[in-house]
Amino acid sequence: MAASFKRWLVGLINKWSSSPDESKVHKALDELLKDTCNSESIRGLAIPCDPESKWVIVSDQHKGGGDRADDFLPAAPAYLKALDYYYQNGFTLINNGDAEELWESNLKKVLSVHHESLLAEKKFYAAGRYYRLFGNHDEEYAVKNATRQTLDELMGGKLWFYEALLLQFPDQQYFIAHGHQGDIRSDGNPFSKWVVANIWSPIQRLLKISINSLSDSLDNISLHNEIMYRWSAQQQVGMNLVAGHTHQPIFQSLTHFDQLIIRLEKVTTEEERNHILSELHRIRNQFPKDYQPRRPEKPTYYNSGCCCFDDGDITCLEITASGVKLVKWKEGRVELAGNEEIQRKNKGRNRG
Repeated sequence: MAASFKRWLVGLINKWSSSPDESKVHKALDELLKDTCNSESIRGLAIPCDPESKWVIVSDQHKGGGDRADDFLPAAPAYLKALDYYYQNGFTLINNGDAEELWESNLKKVLSVHHESLLAEKKFYAAGRYYRLFGNHDEEYAVKNATRQTLDELMGGKLWFYEALLLQFPDQQYFIAHGHQGDIRSDGNPFSKWVVANIWSPIQRLLKISINSLSDSLDNISLHNEIMYRWSAQQQVGMNLVAGHTHQPIFQSLTHFDQLIIRLEKVTTEEERNHILSELHRIRNQFPKDYQPRRPEKPTYYNSGCCCFDDGDITCLEITASGVKLVKWKEGRVELAGNEEIQRKNKGRNRG
């Protein structure tokens, strides 16, 4: 009974916090891409990338105030391990929105609780290898100077908060945005913010509910990912969309569930087959009950997932001239998908 009640509450809250509409999402992304390519725009920034550049994209930490509603707490150790690895190995860090949970907590409290994680990010900033984008839960950075200045003081310099970045490699481009653009209940909607701060957050504290622990509300997540994929598939050859927001990792337009189904068709040993079936069983409740595996025509959409899974895992995307990798961190770095050979195949498939 308690679990059913929790699922009902999560579903109800998420209906208020997410409502993607395809025409609005596509229009918002069209306008944002156009502005990002415009050198005079302050919304986005296009960055030419040399073959040696290395990028890591994290999103959706939702660093909170240290209470039961703070979804980042279980994942903080993995986040610190990951940032240390990426700093030591010369990556540039892109923080793609919802880094701080400013719908539920105030920034000064967040900075106090998660000071160590922010100092780890500060190392990238000091090295000139740090970019910040805002999402719906930290959109306050884009509209309130006082909030921005508080983070500036910690970082030791002025930060610029973009809405999008465009990484321009010689034959691939990666358009990076949080992903809330055009979502009528997430994109600058004050009522959604009020609901989360005054209803959802107290419920989380009372019932110890993590935003990532229950899955009956994933219909909107899958729909939103599908909408963003369809936008990416309409773009010019070599253009890829990289988002966060939905908390669902996507590699080459495929969820982890989709990738496992494809792998299952190609297994050659009983041991591998049993391993895949076990993993499918483990993650099945992370998808809507009627979810069917997808086989998208173009591998043009990626999602970094989130850095606040309730089991302490985080996921992120690594981008280099040779391609993209979807990576999971907990005890250490685990590659979930991605290699140079896959990327070479994708280039040909895009042109089809």
